[in-house]
Order: sequence, then structure tokens, then C-alpha cells
Amino acid sequence: MTPTHDPKRPPAGDEAAKPLAPLWLLRLNPLMRALLRSPLHGLLSGMLMLLSYTGRKSGKVYTIPIGYFLWVPMS
Repeated sequence: MTPTHDPKRPPAGDEAAKPLAPLWLLRLNPLMRALLRSPLHGLLSGMLMLLSYTGRKSGKVYTIPIGYFLWVPMS
């Protein structure tokens, strides 16, 4: 049985680009990064933290603010 191409779906490798982040988010992230690295980080440390990772090919370090919460499993 040979695979057929679905005309409603683009062929592999031709996927549409991911949607871009909203403009307000692009403006807010640098502000949140600066605040979380400053002595005033206590204002947001209860709900935000910085996640840093290194790009596999480029070696560039990316840092983004992410929200978190404490998860306590019910026993």
C-alpha cells in the first residue's frame, strides 16, 4: 500500500510557520527579565522565574520568564 497525499494537508517540510507572539508580550519579556534579575525580584518571585537554555546548534543562551505554581499532590 502506498501512502497518498492529503490535499488538505501540506507535504512534510512545508508546514506553516508558527504564529508570532503578541507584540505586548515581546515588549514585556525584557522588562520581566530585568526585574527578576534585580534586587526587586521579590515582587515577582512568588509567581515568575527565569528559564535559561542553550541552543543546540548556535550555542546561544536564551532566557525567558515563565510562570509557575507550587503543586502539592493530594494524598
